[in-house]
Amino acid sequence: ERAEELFDYIVSHVKSNVERAEIQNIRVILYDNTGKYREAIEIVSEELKTFGLNLPIDNTEEILSAFEVELKQYKKNLEKTNVTELVNAPDAIDPEIQACMELLANLTGPTYLTNQDLCALIAIKMVNISYF
Repeated sequence: ERAEELFDYIVSHVKSNVERAEIQNIRVILYDNTGKYREAIEIVSEELKTFGLNLPIDNTEEILSAFEVELKQYKKNLEKTNVTELVNAPDAIDPEIQACMELLANLTGPTYLTNQDLCALIAIKMVNISYF
């Protein structure tokens, strides 16, 4: 409970979406380590909205539909750049992209354990974000 109060206090005093995401990432890690998987998923879904990204989490049909959209985007991205170029590309320097990638990466454990369709969506979404 005390940790929740501290997270809420800190989040209420951040100056940017990136700072907020950094704090929420710590909360997500705490939730992952304490088995609060649903709460971790909800936080990330909400945080991604601040960066203009949508992550459906409740409706399997929406999750699978979003996966199909991401898969189509992946195929388009792959036509423009081959995997070797992507592997050798410099690291993302945009702090918003980095924040989104970290949020999504921290959800792989909770979603693998609770909703593997959502886990697959997160994986392909991360691949597509890496093309930015």
